[in-house]
Amino acid sequence: MSQGTFRGGLSGSVRAVVVVALAVALAAGCTTPDDEPTPTAAPATPVPDPEPEPTEQLPEEPEAPLPRTGTPDERDAEAAGEFFLRLYEYTLLTGDTQQWEERSLPGCEFCANVVADVDAYRSEGARFVDLEFTVEPARFVAFEDVLVMFAVEVPYEQSATKVVKADGSVVKEFGGGAGFLLLEMAYAPESGWLLRTGNDRDESWS
Repeated sequence: MSQGTFRGGLSGSVRAVVVVALAVALAAGCTTPDDEPTPTAAPATPVPDPEPEPTEQLPEEPEAPLPRTGTPDERDAEAAGEFFLRLYEYTLLTGDTQQWEERSLPGCEFCANVVADVDAYRSEGARFVDLEFTVEPARFVAFEDVLVMFAVEVPYEQSATKVVKADGSVVKEFGGGAGFLLLEMAYAPESGWLLRTGNDRDESWS
């Protein structure tokens, strides 16, 4: 009897079993992806938004008061004195010296010193922080009719403050305290209130 092509060929019955098994295996391997269960993705864990870094609240630039009538009087001068102390605080905290310079009369040494200090710190990339003034009602002191100058005294309290650079290093520190700022001011209809001088005092003028 002749043998099959491959030596040790399978018998007919065994061959039939192999053919059936192979057919089943092929049928299983030909199933489409749609027949398989679709894996369920795990729900994404929500990522919380980063908290914004706290920023220092800077004061708004104050507006100079106008006389209640055409001619300024003692009450108008008191309001102007309180305004100048607020402008002083604004200038130190923001480094914006424009209005301070516009409202400084020539020869005002106090005014020039404020600008020089602010410009010096700004050139170093430094600024005032934690500075706050509590301004009490100003008091009229005197009126000079020849030069049309008003003198008012503004009681205040100042918080402790410091000058810091962008990297947080401290340039200078100032202690808090209270005092009386004596201001001499003029009023010009075309320019408004102008500062002639300022003098910080430990005691009241009165």
